[in-house]
Amino acid sequence: MRLDSDTLKQLADEILTFIEQREAEQVAYGVYDVTMTGVEVINGFQPSEDIQRVVDDKAGAVTDALKQLADELQIIIFNKVESPPDWVFRSRIAETVRLLTKLRQRIVRYDNEKPRHRLGNSKRLVADVKFSVASRRVPRRNIPVQTCMTPLLNGSREQQQTANLLLEAIATKLKKLRQMSGFQQRTLHRILEAIELDAQEGIEKGVVVTASTGAGKTYAFFLPILAKMVLERCLRGRIGVKAICIYPRIALSENQLTDFIEVLFHLNQVLLKHNLPPLTIGLESGAAVYQIQDFQSTSDERKQQLSKMRGWSFKEEYGGYLSPFAYCVGTKGKFCSNDKQPLLVRPTQPQTLICPACAKEYPFIQFARDVMAEHPPDLLIATTESLHRRLLSTRYQYLFGTGNFCAPSVVMLDEIHLQTSTAGTQVALLLRRLLARIRMGQRDRNEQQNLAFVGLSATIAEPVQFLSDLSGISVTRIKQVTPADDEMQTIGAERYIFVRAEENEDTAVISTLIQTAMCVLHTMPQPANGRYRTFGFVQSL
Repeated sequence: MRLDSDTLKQLADEILTFIEQREAEQVAYGVYDVTMTGVEVINGFQPSEDIQRVVDDKAGAVTDALKQLADELQIIIFNKVESPPDWVFRSRIAETVRLLTKLRQRIVRYDNEKPRHRLGNSKRLVADVKFSVASRRVPRRNIPVQTCMTPLLNGSREQQQTANLLLEAIATKLKKLRQMSGFQQRTLHRILEAIELDAQEGIEKGVVVTASTGAGKTYAFFLPILAKMVLERCLRGRIGVKAICIYPRIALSENQLTDFIEVLFHLNQVLLKHNLPPLTIGLESGAAVYQIQDFQSTSDERKQQLSKMRGWSFKEEYGGYLSPFAYCVGTKGKFCSNDKQPLLVRPTQPQTLICPACAKEYPFIQFARDVMAEHPPDLLIATTESLHRRLLSTRYQYLFGTGNFCAPSVVMLDEIHLQTSTAGTQVALLLRRLLARIRMGQRDRNEQQNLAFVGLSATIAEPVQFLSDLSGISVTRIKQVTPADDEMQTIGAERYIFVRAEENEDTAVISTLIQTAMCVLHTMPQPANGRYRTFGFVQSL
């Protein structure tokens, strides 16, 4: 019996993981020119229980999977034979590791030296490479989002209306949120209990969410924040910041901003349909300008200033400044449907970001501080450094609650496991100042709302105690959420390549980093849509 396409792909993924794990064992002993044969895979591979239930002929199924891996160029075949059992091959990732060991810095100072130059005479860049493969385990998303919304659907009239608005947006446009995992459901409930469902006593409550990268922590905390913003802004008419999301690095904040913009764009379409005000999002980082009128000038001096200091580059063909952080959600049949298209602000319409490809407008994104002062965003995206500066300045206290604007109900800090040593102590002091300032803003308005502090992290030791030390909230008021073992499923694999730069050659570590990144990207299968985004980390330059 032939396998269906989905089962065959799952089997091919399992076989590829098996091949790579065997290769990693040999790479650990310094054997980089590693190869395997098809018969080794057929005899040694054991499929998972899910595959075993539907596979009658293991050898035939493995042979079909090997053919698929070869068609997808996931394995490189070195002998020209038709029968997969007789193939001699290595995986694409093992070939990448082999190429990394051969990286050299080729420097030819004069053109007439090029014909005589030999790569073997160039300086080595890589001293050692370690390679490991582990099965990728992620939470199984098998809970309908309607089930997750039960606490709101069983609540007050306002809470029911909020749940229905969110479900309408998810059902029409947000496919990625239609199914949730168990830990995402529990996170949603814990945060909603703290800020909406439980008695509001004007106290801080903590929620620490620990899960591996790619498990879905972002949407786990973002959905209850969306619910709170809809309740407060759209149904209760409160103006001001409802939630602050804090990131340790600008790159992380801008990466998350892309997901938030997509969700808010489609949710605002639903709110507009029901004659409700839109939700807004504001960026508090180096890309934010102080005055919106900065974009009304197209002088060379202004162009250079915005490009160098803020990252906004002027494009003559579009007649405006391209945003360094916001991208279009895409329109079918347009350039932005397949590629990431930066949004644009034109001098004639400086307050609104527009997609130059499809002309969609994004008026809910706030990127100028004078605009935010008049109407603070419902959701504020900030870095620890920018938040520190705003807390010190009397000009920006509207972000934390005043007589005119409500105080935030949720503060989220991403990657809390990074907050250690001296830098972690500084962030802990920043958080204590922030929570105290928000309490002051609530007192100014005679409000008794609870404040939820949410910490997100990969696996970390004693997460409840860690969050307590970081925020000052008692451990008795902190709840932990993490995926359970029986909620996990294996999907593909995670590959780790550790490169040690050559120390005995007169070469720079940055050269090794650049050449390693280029080698990895050029040898990886290219994505069907878009491009890879690569982050390079080195211990020391």
